[in-house]
Amino acid sequence: MAWLLPLVAGLCEIAWAIGLKFTEGFARVLPTIGTIVAMAASIGFLGIALKSLPVGTAYVVWTGIGTVGTTALGIYLFNEPLTLLRLTCIGFILLGMIGLKSPLRQNGATRRVGSRFKNSSSMCRAVGRRVWRNGSRHQMP
Repeated sequence: MAWLLPLVAGLCEIAWAIGLKFTEGFARVLPTIGTIVAMAASIGFLGIALKSLPVGTAYVVWTGIGTVGTTALGIYLFNEPLTLLRLTCIGFILLGMIGLKSPLRQNGATRRVGSRFKNSSSMCRAVGRRVWRNGSRHQMP
């Protein structure tokens, strides 16, 4: 279920990217409203997905779906060029998404790398304690 959210967010990203073309520089009201709604939905679904998914992997899936889908629709709807180079690049994006989504295996077990910080505010406090002076790092008291 968690992986459904970046998929939906990616579809919303396709909608707003294509919607931008139809706004004609935000001169048309209905396409502009639809584009803004799709933008908000895209970010919202990704944000909810990040509660349970790794940020790097979810982000790659989100942007990958958006990139591949927008490119494909640009070719279909707007007669953008379909070249071997574009198809190759789309293939690399898909391979990257598949590679990052699959777990890293080491001796048959899934390897996870965790953060030493419980949340972002504890990370900010830790980073804030470090000060750079004269090119060397010093700890604040």
